[in-house]
Amino acid sequence: MAQYAVLIYVHDSAHAPDATPEDIETCDQHSDQLVESGAQLAAYALTPRDMATSIRGDIITDGPFIDSKEVVAGFYVIEAPDLDAALAIARLNPVVRDGGGVEVRPVHSSYVAPGHSSYVAGQDVAGQDVAGRDVAGRDVAGRDQAAG
Repeated sequence: MAQYAVLIYVHDSAHAPDATPEDIETCDQHSDQLVESGAQLAAYALTPRDMATSIRGDIITDGPFIDSKEVVAGFYVIEAPDLDAALAIARLNPVVRDGGGVEVRPVHSSYVAPGHSSYVAGQDVAGQDVAGRDVAGRDVAGRDQAAG
């Protein structure tokens, strides 16, 4: 099955360091539903925009890279048979009903370091086995296994 990244766009992230369980309850419920369905492979909630630091060239500034009405508040990776199925799953995100939105992109490639909590049952979220080869037999650098 194909993997898709779902980027969550809202005014700001609910996941502040002092967030209460009630503040993030809707997010957690949605994530729990995706996990139970078997669709969610990984999820990352980002902190609010005022905690961001951006780099452009030699300049480092406080705040998000682009000052806009909405920011990326988090993202998750799902597995779905095709784009239509991925869109149907992404449409269930509560931010879509609450004034925000989501962007769905096919995952081209990924890497999760062995030993990290994202490394599950001998494979990372990209389907790479513990030897660092993806499901097509390529190593993480993209070389064919036969080419060595």
